[in-house]
Amino acid sequence: MKSLIENRLLDSLDPRALSNFTDIKQISRDLKSGARSALNEPFRIAGKTAIVRRTASAPLKFVIKHNLLSAGLALHLGKGKADLDSKTISEVTGQPCSEFDFVHANYPQVLQKSTYDFVFCTYVLNVLPKTQRLMTLQMIAELVKTTGTAFISVRSKRESAMKQLYQTAEPYDDGIRTKSGTFQRGFTAEELKEEVAPFFRVVLSLKTPSGFEIVMCRH
Repeated sequence: MKSLIENRLLDSLDPRALSNFTDIKQISRDLKSGARSALNEPFRIAGKTAIVRRTASAPLKFVIKHNLLSAGLALHLGKGKADLDSKTISEVTGQPCSEFDFVHANYPQVLQKSTYDFVFCTYVLNVLPKTQRLMTLQMIAELVKTTGTAFISVRSKRESAMKQLYQTAEPYDDGIRTKSGTFQRGFTAEELKEEVAPFFRVVLSLKTPSGFEIVMCRH
């Protein structure tokens, strides 16, 4: 019952108020200690979706190809098991790329407000239910400088594998629960932009291949 009440309360809040409701660093510490709650459990489950990559992710390649990433201090948020994106970002920005992941790189010390020129978050929101997505978006908005840029990418509803998942998986929250017990949600470009818009003054939806959607965000 507590979980249901917490979820209803969070869903009723203005997204901008979420950082006042819970301490994202405390969730990180709870996950490190093995504690479970209605708020941190979806982050732990999302960690199961992480994969090992042999090349940089498609969204990062897209950003670099279009010369959208330049010199500056960057954070790779939700890095998963792979290191190649962070290494690639460092090569482009000319500085070490900070990393954070609730499960695979749980370093709360890098979560310093208004620190980063670039925050890169890929394939994270699509594995989190709505409450945790809003918390993550609030965190991203606070981490990027007022003059900085955030790149947020998700799996697309246009992706063939995502279409198949929706046909076989059971509905859960505003997405689906897979056979492995993880959450997934495919987004259209419009849905991603609408969800991110309350947290940034400027949200640009970029035209991409069918596998993913991406927005470029600024305060």
